[in-house]
Amino acid sequence: MELQSYSVSAAPAIEPANIFSMPVKELRVCPSGCVYASVQDAVDAADEGDNIKVTTGIYTGVNNYAGLAQVVYLSKTLTIQGGYTTTDWTKPAPEVNPTTLDAQKQGRVFYVIGEIQPTIAGLRITGGEAQGLGGIPDQSEWDLGGGVLVITATAEITNNQVLSNMCSSVLSNGEGIALLYSDAIIDSNTFRYNSTGWGGGGLWAGWSNSNIVSNLFSSNQAMDGGGVELYMDDGMFSENLVISNTAEFGGGFSTHIGKEKVVNNVFTENIVSNSGGGLSINGSSAQLFHNTIARYRGGDGSGIMVIQSFFGPYSVVDLTNTILVDHEVGISVKGGNKVTVNAILWGSTPITVSKSITAIINLENEHVGDPIFSSDGYHLSVGSEAIDKGVDSEIMMDIDGELRPAGTTYDLGADELWYRIYLPLITNKSP
Repeated sequence: MELQSYSVSAAPAIEPANIFSMPVKELRVCPSGCVYASVQDAVDAADEGDNIKVTTGIYTGVNNYAGLAQVVYLSKTLTIQGGYTTTDWTKPAPEVNPTTLDAQKQGRVFYVIGEIQPTIAGLRITGGEAQGLGGIPDQSEWDLGGGVLVITATAEITNNQVLSNMCSSVLSNGEGIALLYSDAIIDSNTFRYNSTGWGGGGLWAGWSNSNIVSNLFSSNQAMDGGGVELYMDDGMFSENLVISNTAEFGGGFSTHIGKEKVVNNVFTENIVSNSGGGLSINGSSAQLFHNTIARYRGGDGSGIMVIQSFFGPYSVVDLTNTILVDHEVGISVKGGNKVTVNAILWGSTPITVSKSITAIINLENEHVGDPIFSSDGYHLSVGSEAIDKGVDSEIMMDIDGELRPAGTTYDLGADELWYRIYLPLITNKSP
């Protein structure tokens, strides 16, 4: 993917007086009986810092702003929150009161642009189609973000259902959500059934500094990075479940030329036709702590593929306190790439490491045995060989927000096993 790099200034901090010294309006949207029947009408009427509350219902119909088609064109710092009813405008409940924005394959759902700080929360974002809409300056052949495209914004996107967005073009990225030159928080969203022609079926971030935390990526599809692809992204990827996504490379996750920190994630049952069933790391300086990678399907059998970028850089990867099981090949390292592993559980992996002559891999604290996962496929059970086999990682919480370590030392993988012996004043972990 031959993309050019652009230098974009970070969004300046918004002075509190610019927004909060003025009264914040509450604009209400519902299918009938409200002042506004569409989110775009409310956005157009809102001032910087206002709150837009949207009731349960299905909102369709794309508009045309700047020659682009989308349900909502957003260039202001606003909060858009779904999950309300016309009888309760105080406590949103998106799970009970679904608020659906459906582009019906006529354009994007959200186009977010500018040096703004918006919040998008509690919505079902579906039916986006980005074909022919572009996204990258001077490279109009690349179509980004069928569900949501964020450009140069410091956005917070939280607690949304991002479902069944797509792009029919081969040159397309991030059809669930795409981030471009953006410092975004992507928190507690569900990404399902999104598909793209190239990278990041669920989410793609390019030239950004993203914080992607506590999301579910499931049943998304791409050429590279079925669930997620990060391109020159220097952010944090933590506490995510990346399950049953499909790609040619990097079934669950792919990173290119970045400096990512990947912490407390679960990559399981992802499907790959070529390499990197769980993860594909391309020319990146990646630090991975406490990840669980298990049960690939297809391809060359590798759980993690580490290769050189198409554009030159080698990968330098650190894996600490990892569970990597149920693969034919644990880690495959090509070319002059370097991998350092400290504390890992291989399970019964036939080939733990496959490397080329020029590749460098350092291994310490290797363990073999059964992780004994619980029925969900990643939480540890009593007797697991992952318990107390880790090294000091300075990661103080696990995927569930429970403290580490729970016993004499850290557990391997995303989960730290806690259980209680019900005796007075005794809390313990494992025999």
